[in-house]
Amino acid sequence: ADEAAKRQAEEKKRLEEDVKQKAEVELAARRAADEAAASKREDDKKRIDEEAKRKAEAEAVKKQQGDNDKKAAEAAELALRLGQPDRQKIQLALTALGFDTLGTDGMFGPRSRKMITAWQRARNYPTMGYLTSVQLQSLLREAALPIAKYEGDQRKIEEEKKKVDAALDKAKEEAKVRPVAPTPAPSTPAPV
Repeated sequence: ADEAAKRQAEEKKRLEEDVKQKAEVELAARRAADEAAASKREDDKKRIDEEAKRKAEAEAVKKQQGDNDKKAAEAAELALRLGQPDRQKIQLALTALGFDTLGTDGMFGPRSRKMITAWQRARNYPTMGYLTSVQLQSLLREAALPIAKYEGDQRKIEEEKKKVDAALDKAKEEAKVRPVAPTPAPSTPAPV
């Protein structure tokens, strides 16, 4: 009986050790899995951070290139030496082609730049909002009829203005040549 109790105690002890050993193995496996997951999360975080950094650098380079391209386009347009009548024609051409600049004042404000960009995009030109000489020629060719009509109207207005100015000048000359009749002095009543 003692021997059976001893065996039973040893069996119980061995079972407890097996359970303890299995628990330690499971705990070690869980720790290893947690460490692997943490390492994977850390690697993923590093990869995401590196991707974000690469994207930010690429965006910065792209923005810098865009700024350089914009400055070059601005310089190219400046080299065209567009006067106010030229800018008015450009605004008229854009409006005639469906890119409404909201007027032809000869000033390239934000709306005109936006419409130049829209026209460039529609024609597959680089979209800078500034015209190059090639783009300017293309735009003026596309809108040749409305521009010719506008220029004809402007000539008529100028001719009418000259006629009015000539008539005014003639009237002034005639006014200088005519003698002005003296006005009689007021008469005083005789004393009574």
